[in-house]
Amino acid sequence: MKVFSVVFFVVLLSAVTAGGKRKLSKLNDEITSLKSAFSSVTARMNTMEAERVELDQAHAWQALHMAAAAACRGSTSSGGTGPHANFVVAKENTKSCDQVCGDTVFNLCDADISISGYIGQA
Repeated sequence: MKVFSVVFFVVLLSAVTAGGKRKLSKLNDEITSLKSAFSSVTARMNTMEAERVELDQAHAWQALHMAAAAACRGSTSSGGTGPHANFVVAKENTKSCDQVCGDTVFNLCDADISISGYIGQA
């Protein structure tokens, strides 16, 4: 009877140990899978954040350009003249409006304004 009890205990212990190893292996596989998925999500979030920054900069540039066009048009008594639609050209302070416009097909200059903007400032 003692021999049977010892054999039974050894078989039972082996079964429990093998089951624990399988569970541990399964949990390790699940952890590896979750780490991989999390890494993929993190990479995608970083990409989306970079795209958002680029989009914000594009919107800031567009808003600044629209403000410049409105300021230019509003600074003349006629509201802008000539054969072309109103056009805004960026220029440095070292050139005159006529010099900058003269280098383009839009060679009639009605106004010279100065406007500046900063990202994140409203």
